[in-house]
Amino acid sequence: NYAATNCGSIVILAKTFAQKIHKLLELPNYSSIISWNDSGTVVIIHDVEAFITTIMPVHFKQSKFGSFVRRMRRWGFSVIKQRSSSSKSSSSTSGRGQCNVMEFSSEHFIRDQPNLCLLMKDERQVKKKFTFKDPNDRKKGDD
Repeated sequence: NYAATNCGSIVILAKTFAQKIHKLLELPNYSSIISWNDSGTVVIIHDVEAFITTIMPVHFKQSKFGSFVRRMRRWGFSVIKQRSSSSKSSSSTSGRGQCNVMEFSSEHFIRDQPNLCLLMKDERQVKKKFTFKDPNDRKKGDD
């Protein structure tokens, strides 16, 4: 499930975005940046700036945190908290206009039940799969 690269980074081999996030949460070297809450039902990004500079370039195609958040939402995650961490300044955002700490949850994303991730789908793929044609739309020549 993991592969080492020549630069020492670990690349996560997972089939879906949700599985990749789940595997990422198992890596102890990222636990100060991203982890589970105590009950294992919420993903906490403790340091958005470190997530952007350390994790995103290695594990995700997105380079903008806003794009990552949109992708989380497409996969069924809800943003449950955005806040500044207590150890940082009173401002609620980092230098890039991001919150310092973000929390996400999904009913199908639980620490000790990784197989639930298989129930999660990108909503864009689901919409493509279940797009029905309007029977009133007729091509020219069908008259």
